[in-house]
Amino acid sequence: MSDLDHAIRALREGRPLDRGQLELIRNAERLREQQRERERAEQARALARAQEAAARAKAARDAAVRAERARAARESYEQEVRSILPIEVAAVLLLGQPEPLDLTLDAPAPELSAETTRAGREARARALEPRGMERER
Repeated sequence: MSDLDHAIRALREGRPLDRGQLELIRNAERLREQQRERERAEQARALARAQEAAARAKAARDAAVRAERARAARESYEQEVRSILPIEVAAVLLLGQPEPLDLTLDAPAPELSAETTRAGREARARALEPRGMERER
């Protein structure tokens, strides 16, 4: 049995404790409290990570919905142009239209640990840029 176990047994039995035993018990309590604080902090970090992951998933779903709506609107516009104008004119007009932006987010999510750094913000911005629209460097 360790000195701490002896001190705890004496405390439970109501025997008086000497200074060394009291110090052992105080230190053990301090260590337990620190461990509880670490566990609480880890739980808070895990919750924050889960919330961030849920927010990223929601943002990806929203982006996919926006991309689908944009594609549907473009197809509707093209059908309307084809129905109104002669086929040759509609084909020429539609060829002159810019290519639709690819709004799908195929790039991996940026690292969360770098969110507040300049490099992290730039990486996040690059990850969210539509393909073909990268900035000149």
